Amino acid sequence: MGIHETLQEALERANNERHNRSAAVQDCDGEIANLRLNLQRTQTQKAGVEMLHRAATSKYNELREHVGRLPDESARNALRPDIEQCMQEANTMVRNVQCMGETERDYQRQISQAEIKHASAQANLVAATERWEQIKKQIEDLNRN
Repeated sequence: MGIHETLQEALERANNERHNRSAAVQDCDGEIANLRLNLQRTQTQKAGVEMLHRAATSKYNELREHVGRLPDESARNALRPDIEQCMQEANTMVRNVQCMGETERDYQRQISQAEIKHASAQANLVAATERWEQIKKQIEDLNRN
C-alpha cells in the first residue's frame, strides 16, 4: 500500500470525523432551540401566574378592607370564610410564582450549559475540518508531483 492509499484512508476517516462533529453541533443547536422555547413558555406561564397572583391579592385586600369598614360583627363574620379562601388563593399563587421562577432559572442554567457544550462541539468541528483540509491538501500536492 502506497502513501496515496494511506492518505486516502486518512482523508476518509477525517471526513467521517468531520461529519460526526457537524452532527454534534447540529444536535447542540437543536437542544438550545428546544431549551429556549421551553424557557419562553415558562416565562409566559410565569407572567400569567403573576397576573393571577396580583388579582388574588387585590381581591383579598379589597374584601379585607370592606370587612374592616363593616360596623356589625355578624356581617364581618359572614365574610370571614371568603377572606380565608382569598388568602389561600393568594398564597397558592405565591408558591406557583416561586415554582415558575425556579423552573425559569433551571432553563436558563440548562441553556448556559448547552451553549458551553455547543462551543466545545464547534471547536471540535473546526479542528476536524482543519485536519481534513490538511490531509486533502497533502493528497493534492502528491497528485501534482
